[in-house]
Amino acid sequence: MTTFVKLTLSNNEVNRLFTRELKNGVNFYQKLMNKVASLIKCCQEQRVYALLRLYQMNEAVNTTIQKFYDDIDTFEGVLEKKKHLAGKKITYQPVHFPEVRFDSALASSLVELFEVYDHLISLLKTLRTAGCFSNDDDYFNNLRRYFKEVNRLLSTLSLSSVKELPSITLDEAIHQKEPYQLHTKHHGEMDYSLLYKALTSNVAPRIEEKLRQPLLSCLNKRIEQDSKPLSSYHSEERGAA
Repeated sequence: MTTFVKLTLSNNEVNRLFTRELKNGVNFYQKLMNKVASLIKCCQEQRVYALLRLYQMNEAVNTTIQKFYDDIDTFEGVLEKKKHLAGKKITYQPVHFPEVRFDSALASSLVELFEVYDHLISLLKTLRTAGCFSNDDDYFNNLRRYFKEVNRLLSTLSLSSVKELPSITLDEAIHQKEPYQLHTKHHGEMDYSLLYKALTSNVAPRIEEKLRQPLLSCLNKRIEQDSKPLSSYHSEERGAA
């Protein structure tokens, strides 16, 4: 099922994320969501490296969201120090209402990113109006900094290659079957702790419980096995001392 949600944005700078066209005429946002859809399709095929990529993308978006929330708290604190603004509620009139995808965990995270980014830009403009910047250069530098941060993040997601991801499945990786063994000879072992986080996160594909639980159980054993040599080594060192 394809689900959409209507955003309420107050700033042209944020709305341009949805109207921007690349050199080949392709819409930037549409290209991004096509990439997300391709990754999700690979995850539904239980391709392990696609799941890891999707999880890492979602984590990167959430990290940026949290940073923006922290900056919003800081900026609101600055406004509170203005005597004529203390205790007053500032509202922003939405003027753009783009409809965006809301049919996956990553799409949901992106919706939150867009709305937080829009609020952050509104606050920057309010700070400028209230005379909180020493000069306009400081204001525009901050505006550009946030734009570059969002653009860098979304471009990284958009340019991420799906075709180059190995077709190794969860079962093959967790049980270390031949396709996985061949892959690790050239690319090294997978981080099973990271895989566990991905498989138990909201970005993971829906897997029947009778299949999911054995995979998680085996994955837990694999993580325990990977940690044993290091523990044994430290125990031997303590014994020798």
